[in-house]
Amino acid sequence: MNYIPNKNDQNAMKSMFNDIAKNYDFLNDVMTFFTQKSIKNSAINSLKPNHSNILDVCTGTGDIAIMLAKKFPNASITALDFSLEMLKIAKIKSKNLNINFINNNALDMPFLNNSFDLCTISFGLRNLPDITAAIKEIHRVLATNGELLIIDLGKPKMNWLYPLILDKVIPVLGKIFHENKYPYQYLVESQKDFPSPQNLSKVLQSVGFADTKIRNFLFGTITVLTAEKSK
Repeated sequence: MNYIPNKNDQNAMKSMFNDIAKNYDFLNDVMTFFTQKSIKNSAINSLKPNHSNILDVCTGTGDIAIMLAKKFPNASITALDFSLEMLKIAKIKSKNLNINFINNNALDMPFLNNSFDLCTISFGLRNLPDITAAIKEIHRVLATNGELLIIDLGKPKMNWLYPLILDKVIPVLGKIFHENKYPYQYLVESQKDFPSPQNLSKVLQSVGFADTKIRNFLFGTITVLTAEKSK
């Protein structure tokens, strides 16, 4: 793909993620200075202790689903993504774990209302064409008092640092390791119109979530939000 895809073109987005799947984990490590796994572990360790039916939305290569399977070994875990190439890698990584992988779009999930007591989405929300619609769909499948975990890019106060990382470093890394800078230029663009943690919290509340908590990592470049479905 030799152009930056538009989020509203889901076929182009799917093609992009299929294309970068084999390098996705490594580049995520590099782009987060090898902190992404510790941040994800910290987020999961902060969850409530008792969950029996868990959904990981936009699972990608399955990191969060795998961590959840280890944290909650007796839970039923479903992991959903629209990229088949990402799911192929996720299945290989989790071959000894009981995770049900589903190839589907996050905006129209094939689950009944109130099906899960925990939903997670890690570095996926900003890639969806309608964030509010995505949160409404997660709210629909989550049971009342169920827990939501979101991990995504933040809005750091160190305004000079983020543009340096996003505008300069990431496209260069993409060009070096993937021989194509465009998927990583997309990452730059996807952060610019993604809501701040505070504004995302307001969206959650408008949909029917409460008790939102915000934690920042890596100088605020990565944010973890938790909330509870209140109605």
